[in-house]
Amino acid sequence: MRIDGIAATVSLERERSLRVARGAEVQVTCASGVLWVTCEGDLRDVILTAGQSFTIKHRGVTLVTALKAATVWVRDGRAGDGAPSVARIEA
Repeated sequence: MRIDGIAATVSLERERSLRVARGAEVQVTCASGVLWVTCEGDLRDVILTAGQSFTIKHRGVTLVTALKAATVWVRDGRAGDGAPSVARIEA
């Protein structure tokens, strides 16, 4: 699946991932479940539970993985500044 737009809701089964392209600025919100966010070249990992968000502003590829079944809201992190939305997320 490729997301072409400003926002989308994605259901992920346990151990399934979304791949966020290099240089993308995307806000990820965990609607349910538990997510693990890891960015290429960044030593930090982020764990999100229901209601928590994280904005990806990284030059490398980012993986958003469900540690248990999850619903994820993804939104173009630049959508508010008039920037065009582009395809950038793959499941």
